[in-house]
Amino acid sequence: MGYVSLVLGWGGTALLAVILGRMARERILVRFPYFSAYLGAVLASSVLLICFEPSSSHAYLVAYWISEFVTAALSFGIAWEGYAKVLAPYPGMRKMARSILGIVFLSVGTKSVVGLSGADLRNRIVAIGEFESDLRLFEALSLLALVALVVHYRIPVGRNVVFMISGYALYLGIRVASLNVLLDLGLIFRPWLNLLLQCAWNSAAALWCVGMWSYAPAREPVAPIESDYERNCEETIRALGELREYVVESWRSL
Repeated sequence: MGYVSLVLGWGGTALLAVILGRMARERILVRFPYFSAYLGAVLASSVLLICFEPSSSHAYLVAYWISEFVTAALSFGIAWEGYAKVLAPYPGMRKMARSILGIVFLSVGTKSVVGLSGADLRNRIVAIGEFESDLRLFEALSLLALVALVVHYRIPVGRNVVFMISGYALYLGIRVASLNVLLDLGLIFRPWLNLLLQCAWNSAAALWCVGMWSYAPAREPVAPIESDYERNCEETIRALGELREYVVESWRSL
């Protein structure tokens, strides 16, 4: 199993290098800055961890969990970028969605910072594991909501975005499940769990390699999603106005 894990590890790193190289050549890196930053961070951490071998050492453990914290935080950019690309023709809906994403990210991040401050190494590792678990769970829910929007309003989506989200969703589902298992095991890795994650990551990287091989924008949308958003805003404002009048009349009757 050690040889298989080694092959999968180097295979995933090679695929990442190919993806980033191709995206740079096709000038896709600047079109997907958050996704590119995430891939770059994962590639850099993979290479950096080699310097801290063997994996059983204390230095490797510290470096591993620091890299997990950084890449987990950057992975949130995939959901952010997904909403930005899909809802680009609908600025009102996009602004609302990104505001919600930002608030949740700040909430999860604040909780993590509190857990990391003043704690020993063991508790800090637990805090990082919980941060990643909470963040990736919310990412999964937010991507499901995005897919529901796309299906319901028949929003056209370009090939790049489809493969970016599909690949990450594949890895994310297995990652969330494995994090829950890992936390239950007391953050002690099992060889089979590491092998499963490597297979999931390589599968996602293969999808990204296909989807990001060339730039493919979405066609112009025709669904009335923005009008639905504006109508909901108007109904909310009208309801708040009626509530205000009701409160004023109640105070006057006292």
